[in-house]
Amino acid sequence: MLPQTGIVSSLKGILMSNHDTVIHAAIVDAAQSLLADAGADTVDVVHVARKAGVDEATIREHFGSLDDLLAACLDLPFVPDQLLAEALSQAPSERGESVVRTMLRVWDSHAQAAMLALIGKVFKSEAYATLMRRMIRHLILDRVMADLGYDEEESRLRGSLAASQMGGLMLARYVIKLEPLASAGHDEIARLLGPVVQHYLTGTLEALPGTPKP
Repeated sequence: MLPQTGIVSSLKGILMSNHDTVIHAAIVDAAQSLLADAGADTVDVVHVARKAGVDEATIREHFGSLDDLLAACLDLPFVPDQLLAEALSQAPSERGESVVRTMLRVWDSHAQAAMLALIGKVFKSEAYATLMRRMIRHLILDRVMADLGYDEEESRLRGSLAASQMGGLMLARYVIKLEPLASAGHDEIARLLGPVVQHYLTGTLEALPGTPKP
């Protein structure tokens, strides 16, 4: 049997945990409500804090940043930082294949059903589409491109081109289930598609928007 002080401490711990859970849910609910009304590009921490009845420090304590909060609103079945850890540990010249392998591991895991459901929401809701664009840009592409040395315009272009390959792979393999891609192994897909993604990350692009033709 626990001593009386132990029982009190345990009860306090449970109450604090429940309180944190309630606060966490209230913040997500507030952010989702604002997103539905105003869209992802106009929501900030101040508005979410006011809507949830908490201060800004509480939001940062629970989520770290606005982008992390928006990711929680999407109910992602993965944590972006953990997802990208291995890919970002690779040298820039080897990152393309690692990005492909990372995506394949996520989509061929228990997260696949949740990802497919999320894609369905994106096609049906402009609010979800806007939120997904922001999440992909800030939580994934900006981090993949951060140490490659490009200015903002070129970094965004290269990141979006690489994302177009990942999006095409997702659609063909997991939604349309186009063979033989749908049943191909990770190694084969990474070997074939990795160099294409790598080209968009670090290769020479023939023409950038606004570049005069020779």
